[in-house]
Amino acid sequence: MSRDDSGKDGAKIGRCPVRYIKLGSGGRWESTALREGTLEWGSEADPGELARATNWDDARQHYLQHGASPSTATGYTRELRDFFTLGSDTLWITFARDQLWWAFAEPEVGHRGVATADHASFFRRTIGPWRSNNILGEPLIQHRLSSALTKVASYPQAMCRVEAEDYLFRLINAELDEAVLLAQSALEGLHANLEPVIRQLHWQDFELLIDLIFSRSGWRRVSRLGGTLKDHDLLLEQPITAERISVQVKSTSSQRVLDRYAKSFNDNDVAHRLFFISHDEQALASPDPRIITWSVSDVSRQTVAAGLTDWLMERAA
Repeated sequence: MSRDDSGKDGAKIGRCPVRYIKLGSGGRWESTALREGTLEWGSEADPGELARATNWDDARQHYLQHGASPSTATGYTRELRDFFTLGSDTLWITFARDQLWWAFAEPEVGHRGVATADHASFFRRTIGPWRSNNILGEPLIQHRLSSALTKVASYPQAMCRVEAEDYLFRLINAELDEAVLLAQSALEGLHANLEPVIRQLHWQDFELLIDLIFSRSGWRRVSRLGGTLKDHDLLLEQPITAERISVQVKSTSSQRVLDRYAKSFNDNDVAHRLFFISHDEQALASPDPRIITWSVSDVSRQTVAAGLTDWLMERAA
C-alpha cells in the first residue's frame, strides 16, 4: 500500500517513524500548511545548504556561531536533519484547531527564502491532505485525547519524537486497547443488566430517578409540577445559560402520545426543549431536534453516568 492510500477506505496505517511538528511559533503557519498541504519549518537562519550536503557537524557549528547553547545547537541540528532526511514513510502529526492532524510528506524540501507570517523558509508537500479523522472518518478531537500524546504540543522547539506511538497508531486506526475493550464490554453489560431493574421501579421511583439524573447533571428544578399543570412533570433550568427544559415522564407511551405532547410543546413558550422519557421498551422519535426521547435503554446509560447505580439497585430490591 502506498502512503497516498494510507487511511483511505478504512486501510490501517502500518508502524513507521513518527514526528511531531509545530507549525510555526504560536501556530502562525497552521492555516497555510493545512490549506496548501505542506510541512512548514525553519527560517533564513537555518543552514539549508549544509543540510542538503548532509554536513551536520558544520550545521551544528553554524548554530553555535549564531549564539545557541551547545544543547540547543544539537536540538536545532537534529530538527534540520529530520526535516531534510526523513522519508515519505514518516508519519507527521500536529495539533491545530483543537484537533490532531496527521499526514505523510514527499521527501523533497522546497526553499522559499525569508520566513513570513504565512510561510516558513522550508517546506515539504504532504502526500494527500492533512487529515484530522481516524480511518473510519471519526474526528480526532484534541481535548478528548490522552495527555500522554497531547503533551508534545507543549514541546518548546518545533519538532520532536512521539513517545506515545502505540496510542497514536491505535487512535488513527480506530483500535481500542485490550483493557479498554474489556472495560467497555463490562460497561455495556451493566447498561443492559440495569434495564430490567429500571422497569421494575414503581412509577414514582422512576420519576424520582429521572429527577436525580437531571439534578446531578447540573439542572435546577424550577417547579415540580406533577399533575398540577398539564403536559409537564418537571420544569428544569440550567443555571449558567438559563435554558429551560420541560421533562415529561410516562409509565407507558406511544407515538400518538408523543405527538400530542410535541404539539403542546410547540404551542407554548414554557421551555426551549422537551424531554419525553418512557418507562417501557418502545423506541419513539420526533423529527423536531428540540424534542429528545429516552427509552429505558437511554435511562440506563444516564443512570450509570450520573453515579446512581447503587441508588437504583436499592430502590428496586
